[in-house]
Amino acid sequence: MGAVPHGDIVFLDEIEKDIVKWSGRMVRVLAVLESYDPQENRASIELEGYRLAVDTSLLGVFSYHLNSLYQWIGELHVNNNKATHEESLILHARIMSNSDGLDIQLYRKAVQLRREYYNKKEND
Repeated sequence: MGAVPHGDIVFLDEIEKDIVKWSGRMVRVLAVLESYDPQENRASIELEGYRLAVDTSLLGVFSYHLNSLYQWIGELHVNNNKATHEESLILHARIMSNSDGLDIQLYRKAVQLRREYYNKKEND
């Protein structure tokens, strides 16, 4: 059995802008748990007005708090809605971790600086 790849840190607004780019990729997203249906293994997460559906079946039974901030790691897959002919992404979460108390704007800035560092390192 091969190793599970790490999740690329990405924000929900970036996913929304380019669904094709992120489909099939392992990602790490930060978002608030808006709703959760344990019987259907479905959740809805949101950050800064952007939403994403989450399949929680790989997580098993877990404790949760609605309106709490979590980091989610998993694979993004295209979800085709046959009724509306619309494509959306669903995150098949493997890991979730409570992140309440995290300064989201500072986190975003740190991620941006990290990306700049690695881009510069690759170009040197």
